[in-house]
Amino acid sequence: VAGIEAVLADTENHFQCEYDCATEGGTLWFEMDVLPLRTRSGGVVIKHREITRHKAIEKELRDRDEKINLAAESANLALWTMNYERDESWMSDKGRELFEFAPNQRLSRELFLSRIHPDDREEVDDAMEQAYVASRTFEIEYRLLLPDGKTRWLISRGRYLSNDRGEASELIGVAIDVTGQVKADLELRLQREELTRLNRVASMGELTASLAHELNQPLTAIASNAAAGKRFLASGDFHNFKELLGDVFADARRA
Repeated sequence: VAGIEAVLADTENHFQCEYDCATEGGTLWFEMDVLPLRTRSGGVVIKHREITRHKAIEKELRDRDEKINLAAESANLALWTMNYERDESWMSDKGRELFEFAPNQRLSRELFLSRIHPDDREEVDDAMEQAYVASRTFEIEYRLLLPDGKTRWLISRGRYLSNDRGEASELIGVAIDVTGQVKADLELRLQREELTRLNRVASMGELTASLAHELNQPLTAIASNAAAGKRFLASGDFHNFKELLGDVFADARRA
């Protein structure tokens, strides 16, 4: 009533509202438009339109979105659709959280690519373009570079749907966040590399000890024979000197 009175008083030039009516057959929904009647005596034109079916479809879509969101959250998936013919787009709550899109932010290929890491952007764009031209599925792993500087790893799968004329009319896609898995794989690889390095160090230690042991014996023998030779020289005993030098030579070759 207040809206109708505002149009009658010429404080508003248009009023629109939706309202429901309870009937024996169920609840009916109507849409009312109120426009001023441009005559000397004034007045308004009131138009009613039944929108019961429209409201039912809206409810069905809301229920569907809630179910899809629940399934996506349970599976940690991001879901989205972009309908080019109707110029409509939709993305699950999990998807907007992953890509850090605003709740009502309109989706587009350009917006999607703007979130891709610069080093991966061309590869993702090429995969999408080839799928668009051939009307086929694409699947690719890439990094997101978010506005706060954080990086996430995703695996995305998408497909372009065609209309009756064979033209790509809609894109449907799904993505899963594999950042945790990628970090775990990287940590495992680093641990394996460290283990390999430690094994090499241990092997080098064993080899060093073995070499020291093998060298110690002939060098000790050489030192002993040299000491004996000095004693022979001091006493003038040259009888065993040739044999002693032969032992020194043999030990030196062994070392």
